[in-house]
Amino acid sequence: MSTIMTETKVTRNHEEIQRWVEEREGKPGKIVPSAHDLDAPTLHIDFPGHSGGEGMEEMEWAEWFRVFDEADLAFVYKDDTPTGEQSPFCKVVDHAKACDYD
Repeated sequence: MSTIMTETKVTRNHEEIQRWVEEREGKPGKIVPSAHDLDAPTLHIDFPGHSGGEGMEEMEWAEWFRVFDEADLAFVYKDDTPTGEQSPFCKVVDHAKACDYD
């Protein structure tokens, strides 16, 4: 079995993010903190079979991107797995820390 190197990519482009997520049947959402958790909601992508659980709330793309831009975030992702399959790997990170993934 051969494996290939996979490239980690970083973007802030709305169209690129939405296309990548929808190709994998994902949906934009946020993880809502519990009553005792003081953190702000965290943007998240929910994929079929990988539910964010009870704390996950689905969002419309316009609202998701509004929060994304206001918080100065970046989208880190991979197109393929090491075996060449479509990868579901993604993270929403602080834009200032996105260079850690390049």
